[in-house]
Amino acid sequence: MSNNFAQFIININQSRLDKLALVDETKSLTYQDLANHIRAFSYHLQQSGVQPQDRVIICMEDCVEWPVAFLSILAVGGNPVLVSADLPDSTVLQIIDISDAKFCIGKTIRGLKLFDKKSVLLQTQPLEQFYQYHPDEMCFWLLSSGTTGEPKCVVHRHQDLETLLDIIAWPAYCVDEKSRILSTAKLSFTYGFNNSLTFGLGKGATVYLINGVPAPSKVFQLIEKNSVTHFFTVPTIINSMIKHGQHQMLSRSVSVMVSSGESLPKSTAENFQTQHNIKILDGLGMSECMYNYCTTTLDNTQFGSIGKPMPGIECEVRDDRGVPVPNGQIGEMWVKHPCAAIQYWKDWNKTKTTFVGEWIRTGDNVIKNNDNNYTYVSRLDDLLKINGQFVSPVEIESVILNIKWVIECGVVAKQGANGLVEIHAFVSVSRDSSVAEIRSTLAELLPKHKIPKHIHFIETLPKTVTYKKTRSRLRSMLEA
Repeated sequence: MSNNFAQFIININQSRLDKLALVDETKSLTYQDLANHIRAFSYHLQQSGVQPQDRVIICMEDCVEWPVAFLSILAVGGNPVLVSADLPDSTVLQIIDISDAKFCIGKTIRGLKLFDKKSVLLQTQPLEQFYQYHPDEMCFWLLSSGTTGEPKCVVHRHQDLETLLDIIAWPAYCVDEKSRILSTAKLSFTYGFNNSLTFGLGKGATVYLINGVPAPSKVFQLIEKNSVTHFFTVPTIINSMIKHGQHQMLSRSVSVMVSSGESLPKSTAENFQTQHNIKILDGLGMSECMYNYCTTTLDNTQFGSIGKPMPGIECEVRDDRGVPVPNGQIGEMWVKHPCAAIQYWKDWNKTKTTFVGEWIRTGDNVIKNNDNNYTYVSRLDDLLKINGQFVSPVEIESVILNIKWVIECGVVAKQGANGLVEIHAFVSVSRDSSVAEIRSTLAELLPKHKIPKHIHFIETLPKTVTYKKTRSRLRSMLEA
């Protein structure tokens, strides 16, 4: 275990200094460039007053400067705080208040010393001595909003970076120095951060970065142009690629395609494979354990499954008392993970309820199947109970998405005037349609109690900055 992950990245790539490390839409860096810029910018940070344990917010769109900034903060012993450039200022101010950040890279924020994007690649004197972390020392901070929507700072140890690299990058997804990686998930989010920085640079791969919204035409073009081998994305993007796929096909260079961030509907996975002849590896994870705690792999792929935990990770399905339930029954996923976070900063009550001994309560409802693979059902707050039976909104959404003219959908529930819970489906369609047409189609595909009682047409579903649908906003629309 290295004492500084920035030094680890420099050292492990000494044999490929001339190889491309990072490529964005305007510039690229070799591994030699990357090492030089880390040493130079970390010296600039140190001379500008950044001390060990100082929180430094990174708030930039994806670009080659982003990984340089993150690794340079580590080089001087600071704590990077990963913040999306798309968040409103009010949310960023909340994060500053929680984290006590003193500096920001990329965005002017009241009260913080700014390092603008241009300063990241300026040539200065190199830093001579990198900070030496204790493996268990707090190192970097990820953000989680959970089901509340309120930002929470998830504090991770320094050793989590190398540990995750060891247990996931090659064992799960065969990432190595020959890989050419594209992730539509951004560096500011747990999933995208590890795809591109931890796995990509940690294995000596070439990483391609997308600026702005990952429109399907841009994604197809970047994959084809750069002969991408490893494509990491999310269900919303996959669905948009299916709709666009009649005009463009996925390059045959892609050998591994991974979906995470939210549940991948079975119908979406099947449609994409039919159209593009590639199986999507599906996984489920959270910021609190730094990445996916379960994933399908090239030798274990099943439609509708989130796979198994990788070696070193333990999972159990438990009831609301914390007691394990038999295979085939719905329960909450509890995870014992070597990359478990230390805590939520300044939120001791939430820390105590989420981190229980060695276990993390994920808030995800799942089923463990007899083959030891897991099936995702819903978030705890999203599970529906209709006529005394539990119903997964994900299952209903998957069926609705199989209707050819439906672009996207979201399913929630609300108590009706008679006091009974009723299912509402919000759908975006590609042609004129009617409630009666959709309901008659679903009558052939779903049991009666699972057919939405109310169907609402919507231009586009509300989404988070990570392109996840937000059921909480759909529920609030029913209250309006």
